[in-house]
Amino acid sequence: MITAAEIEAIISGEYENCLETLNEISKDSANNKSLLPLPHRFHHYDRIGELVFRGKDKPKTPDMIFFKNETIFFVEFKSGRIEGIRKKCELRAHENDDECQYVKWDIKLKAIEGAFIVLHKIVETHKGNIDFSTILNLKKCYILVYYDNAQPGKTIGEKKFGNHLAASKIRFGLNIYKGTFFHDIATFTPRQFEKKLKEFNLIVDSPR
Repeated sequence: MITAAEIEAIISGEYENCLETLNEISKDSANNKSLLPLPHRFHHYDRIGELVFRGKDKPKTPDMIFFKNETIFFVEFKSGRIEGIRKKCELRAHENDDECQYVKWDIKLKAIEGAFIVLHKIVETHKGNIDFSTILNLKKCYILVYYDNAQPGKTIGEKKFGNHLAASKIRFGLNIYKGTFFHDIATFTPRQFEKKLKEFNLIVDSPR
């Protein structure tokens, strides 16, 4: 048996070298721009996964991990390109199209492999053999943070929903994981995610 607090202690104690700013963690390698250009530091889960598996068929991982209220939060940052690809895929019958496969599986694989297989490997590395069911029973939340780059400076949530929270609708087929693999699922614009971190008292306002 292991708790979220014990895993938090492992992450904090063993992977201090994987702390990076939100600016770096949320950076889109395609255009070198960050979804959250903030200086606050969190654990870069991709980096932790690379250290644990050391290049040996590393499973997919979300970008970030943090802990709050005995819950483990996994966060993936994506540009709005995925929304455009998804719409194109709906209009064509090429089920094996690489872009369509990316939209269908990449985000979901990061959620499942990262929150279960990689997390189990981390715990085993530092605590010895542990039953996989222990990982299954931990309270987890998966968050996708994205924006629509079709209109620079304006998020898809702001365009479609005005002042309403776009997160009220779980996107990209992730709803099937709510109440099954994850206690909760959310899709946020960068601004909404920043607000959530402030509500959790994990970041404070700072000059941009």
